[in-house]
Amino acid sequence: SGAVEALSARAAAVFGLPRSCCETLQLVRYATPDAFYKAHRDSLADEAQVLLGGQRVGTVLVYLGDVPPGRGGATRFERLAADVAPAAGMALAFANVDASGAPEPRSEHAALPLLPGEPPVEKVAVNCWIRAFPGADQL
Repeated sequence: SGAVEALSARAAAVFGLPRSCCETLQLVRYATPDAFYKAHRDSLADEAQVLLGGQRVGTVLVYLGDVPPGRGGATRFERLAADVAPAAGMALAFANVDASGAPEPRSEHAALPLLPGEPPVEKVAVNCWIRAFPGADQL
């Protein structure tokens, strides 16, 4: 669709790369307190995956909805002592590798769980992973 193409192109452009460097977008939805994602890095450790489309040099995470204050769901960067609260329409961009191409430890992040309460809340976002080489959009 036009929206997917536009988002993919803008995400890749953040890192100075063409649209074809953006992998197929991934929608994520967290709707319960037991839905979260442990601390991880988006850079690839599997050499076969790196050879396929290049390293994931950057990530753009686009939040599609708000999570009210005090209800959890932040993206936590432990090594930076930073939590980013989901806000509709906000994009969070970060490098997964350093200038030499080595995995960047400070990019490690986690999706914190939602906190129970009324009304129920959900976190919805789109992952845009940017690869070093064109053709990632076909992966």
